[in-house]
Amino acid sequence: MPVQPPNRPNFLVVLADQLTAALLPAVLGGRDPSPVIAPNLTDLARQGVVFGNAYTNSPLCGPSRAAFMSGLLPTISGVYDNACEWHAGTPTFGHRLRLAGTAPFFRARCILLGRTSCTGLRSA
Repeated sequence: MPVQPPNRPNFLVVLADQLTAALLPAVLGGRDPSPVIAPNLTDLARQGVVFGNAYTNSPLCGPSRAAFMSGLLPTISGVYDNACEWHAGTPTFGHRLRLAGTAPFFRARCILLGRTSCTGLRSA
């Protein structure tokens, strides 16, 4: 009988620039009634975990995503602005997921995540 791999949970990370939680439905960290109608995000939030009080390490998308991916502050990673080079030797949660036997990927318009060798993710 073949050995079955352990059940691993799926997880989805949704990052959006320039989105204020105050306008979102309460389940997404905002309030009700909300002027925003987001049925798919609302359903995902009800079935998962929402970090409604998360803060960024930088007001720019590149450094904040680098900090999120690596766990390093911009002063440590060297990604200070959107034009900084992402260092290939910096481990990310994408690398850790790949080492754990998963196949992490991203689907987005994201400058930082364009090089799979640097992030550990592959483009879908």
